[in-house]
Amino acid sequence: MNNIPDVITYSGVTFLRYKEQYQVRKGKIGTIIYYTRQDDGESGMSVQSLSNACDVAHKALRYFLANTTIFVEGGNKQGQNTIINLIFKENKGGNKPEDFYLAITDEAHIIRDRYCERIISYYAYESRYKKTKAREFHQALAQNGLRSFIHTKTGYESTQAPNHDNSLILSIEELLTAI
Repeated sequence: MNNIPDVITYSGVTFLRYKEQYQVRKGKIGTIIYYTRQDDGESGMSVQSLSNACDVAHKALRYFLANTTIFVEGGNKQGQNTIINLIFKENKGGNKPEDFYLAITDEAHIIRDRYCERIISYYAYESRYKKTKAREFHQALAQNGLRSFIHTKTGYESTQAPNHDNSLILSIEELLTAI
């Protein structure tokens, strides 16, 4: 497998894609595929890739996603609301936000990066069966955030994307010049 980004189109939308081999555990190599939508920089991972990154069976992750509401936010254990933690609640049928998937095709169900990051964090630190591989993966991406991590892998450059949202960058620059 060559670790060179390529371009793929799903339902008329162009994605930058990067595939890499990943040692899930001793004796088991999996593949992780990262996706970035070329026109706006939205990124994500396929469900299979996410299960490989977390060292969780694909079937178990699909069950988890179908039966758990993973997007309810609340305060940390000390009751402070300044740090937002993810609260996982069993919910038959599951409730996913409308923007949960970046793309759904026969080839891949691509979950948006912000939800991937929450799922990885859950398996790394909160799951009943904490996963060492999920923790290692989370630590690697936490340095700059999952979106930046995926952008680096896929070769995405915001200057080449007509719909890239630069509002956060612009607001930070305005704040810095105001100081």
